[in-house]
Amino acid sequence: MKTSTSCLISAMLLSVSFVVGMGLHGQWSHTRDAVVVHREQPPTPADFHENEIMDEAQLAAYLHMTTQELQNVIVTDDLLKKNVTIYDTYRFIPYGILGSKKVFLKTHIDKWLDYITRSPVK
Repeated sequence: MKTSTSCLISAMLLSVSFVVGMGLHGQWSHTRDAVVVHREQPPTPADFHENEIMDEAQLAAYLHMTTQELQNVIVTDDLLKKNVTIYDTYRFIPYGILGSKKVFLKTHIDKWLDYITRSPVK
């Protein structure tokens, strides 16, 4: 009897905590407005935030290279990747395909940069 009462009280406390947490999240989540930057110049690295999704032009600007140089890196990495079956996660530039566009997560690009600048040439 004592165990079932303890379980019931624990379940009720967990439920109340969940409901209160969801209410607080709903109350403050709409107050975070998106930051819109209007500019005619290409973005600078300071303009990128954690987990930001970038396209090729944005990533090229972030890496301070031309889009053609970035495309060469991608093509070279893709060719090298086809010839290996096992490799470190960040050995090659990380990207995904969304529709017909390549997209890049800033956090993954930062990890890739860290990997390629700290690892010996392979």
